[in-house]
Amino acid sequence: MILKKLNETLIDKVNKTLVEGYIITRPSKLWYARFLGNKGHCSLVIKKAGLWVWFDASIGFFNVELYPKDTKWCSMFPDAEFHYFRIWRENNVFRVPHLVQPFTCVEAVKAFLGCKKWWILTPNQLIREVM
Repeated sequence: MILKKLNETLIDKVNKTLVEGYIITRPSKLWYARFLGNKGHCSLVIKKAGLWVWFDASIGFFNVELYPKDTKWCSMFPDAEFHYFRIWRENNVFRVPHLVQPFTCVEAVKAFLGCKKWWILTPNQLIREVM
């Protein structure tokens, strides 16, 4: 009997990865924000390899920073709301690009989480979908 080495890991076989962290939302000061759940910006913090990884995206930039696991997030963002999530994200998901949709903070978080629902446009809708 000839043994053959497999190049696939268990994660590849299952085709899903456990992701847990927080969606951080901050209030908006715009007059129309009250119609959208009063959340103006969202970012993502995930736990990975004993560290916190913070993803902050906007139309003009994409910021990724690493923090130690004992970081006090509430003191860094005193006016923010933290929404805990724990989901199984599918690996190798093909997200169809939309015809007319800007790259916003919500689109960046959706891309990281593997969410393919084009109608999610605001941080409030995103939180309802993930929770």
